Amino acid sequence: MEAAVCSKLKPDWFKGPYRRMQVLQAVGRTRDAIELGIIILNKYEMSNAEELNVLKEVIELITKTPDEVNLLTEVNKSEEQWTQLVRQMAENKNWHMIHWLSSQMGDDGPLIMSYKADGIRLSGLLETCSPKQWREWGENLAETLIEKGAPVESLDPLEKYPLHFVLNTGIKAGSYNLLEYLFKHLISAAERNTLDQKGNSLLHIACKGSYKSQQSVVRLLLENNVDPDIINKEGLYAVDLLPPDSYCVLLLQRTMEKEVDGLAKEKTFQHCMPAPKLGSENTATYRMSYTRKLQAVKSWKATEVKKWLEETELDFMKSRMKDISGPEVVELRMMLDTAPEYFYKSFLENIGLSVGEKLKLGNKLRGLY
Repeated sequence: MEAAVCSKLKPDWFKGPYRRMQVLQAVGRTRDAIELGIIILNKYEMSNAEELNVLKEVIELITKTPDEVNLLTEVNKSEEQWTQLVRQMAENKNWHMIHWLSSQMGDDGPLIMSYKADGIRLSGLLETCSPKQWREWGENLAETLIEKGAPVESLDPLEKYPLHFVLNTGIKAGSYNLLEYLFKHLISAAERNTLDQKGNSLLHIACKGSYKSQQSVVRLLLENNVDPDIINKEGLYAVDLLPPDSYCVLLLQRTMEKEVDGLAKEKTFQHCMPAPKLGSENTATYRMSYTRKLQAVKSWKATEVKKWLEETELDFMKSRMKDISGPEVVELRMMLDTAPEYFYKSFLENIGLSVGEKLKLGNKLRGLY
């Protein structure tokens, strides 16, 4: 009755057919309700909010009857109109509806392709999705919206640290597809090594705490040239945040030590520095004592040792090596090669170095070979 009255009073007012649509829905005539809803969307003037509400109801009906999904192609909207609707959905946090619209496939391909996302702030998506939603569809939607023009910076509410925000979201959800996408297509090498507002790099964030996917994300960051040799605001390397028995320590050691004197070293320090059999002519000690570089190091005075520490960014060793000259540096280098376990586990621990500092010192000493 109400629907008929509305239609008679004002034939071009959408309220009349909208009421009929609700009646059809109530009596189980779902397809008829969908078709009427599409007519309303195509022929009647409404505000954006009213149009969005009708579209939402039509979509809800279609999701209950998947066989009718192709009816959505009959919604006659321009790119500008779809863009306005999608923006309205984002403002109302109807992210799942945007995902549904963006991912539906009809007989001839995607049902809704024609909209722009340049006005959409993606931080709302990351903040709204639960970890389960992020894994199941949130990451895919973020990628789709970026491809349609949503700014990468908007992944972070501050628009300064999008990668850090995506990483934190990924850690909670245990999924890093969006991070991989950003590395592959959009983020430069320099942007991968910035510190966030708390003074942490991506690897510092990845190495905090303990969680199931920690190995995977640390490996992903290293494979995408995130630098492990960065100190945060607290003066710590990422490796310093890990328990000593964590496998991630080995991953970071491998990367921090992989370049020595321009040569690639893809081994962990246990493999890099096997303890040789002392007394043999073929020991590393015997060979090392005759390298030209070490012969030159032997002649260093304390001032030259200080200069080397500055040039190699070993500032944390300045106070510890202030009275040391060349021969002692050579002895340290020989200890590293002949007794690596003692060098790392006992000697350096006794002088109070962190894991990251140990690795950096060992790396620079091996550069003297």
